[in-house]
Amino acid sequence: MRVYVAAKFEEAVRASRLMALLRIDGHRISYDWTVHTASASDAEIAAIAHLDIEGVRTADAIVVLYHPRLKGGLVEMGGALALGIRVVVVDADPADPCIFFRHPSIEHVESDEVVRGQLLFRGDA
Repeated sequence: MRVYVAAKFEEAVRASRLMALLRIDGHRISYDWTVHTASASDAEIAAIAHLDIEGVRTADAIVVLYHPRLKGGLVEMGGALALGIRVVVVDADPADPCIFFRHPSIEHVESDEVVRGQLLFRGDA
């Protein structure tokens, strides 16, 4: 299964760790945004944004690592919902005011380990 992992840039280490574990499970990562640095130029950021959306568009599923100040990940989640791509959100706050975390198509899991099992259970690796 091709997977895109969305998270706050500040959680790149966690996202990278999860991507490595998903690769061990036999999944392919549609785009690894964690290889970029915070010092990218405006032109580089524009290119990265395009690659992020392409990563979502070509994924079979996206995993969103919840954070109360998530921004870009919400755009990626919205793109996936619009395209009918499976969305799994990890550790969401049930009180978060963003209505899209309550979208009926979204699957919720409580940890990175659970998402690994969820993806193996519901998809081809």
